[in-house]
Amino acid sequence: MATIVTTFSMDAFPRNLRDIMHERDITSTAFAKMLGVTRMSVYNWRAGRTDPTLIRLFQIASILKTDVGQLLKS
Repeated sequence: MATIVTTFSMDAFPRNLRDIMHERDITSTAFAKMLGVTRMSVYNWRAGRTDPTLIRLFQIASILKTDVGQLLKS
């Protein structure tokens, strides 16, 4: 029986966030408005300077129509 191991990491979050936003053609400004945060918050998450709170992480996943696992998948 094969075992599937998936690695999750906040280090992967900035890249995954950028990629998913790009795939969905969502700008940082539009995304910030959807979340009710500043554009600078989104910029900092995308740059890996800061991490969103756990609650915000679930909100991000919901808005992007994905799951937290996809955002954190290495």
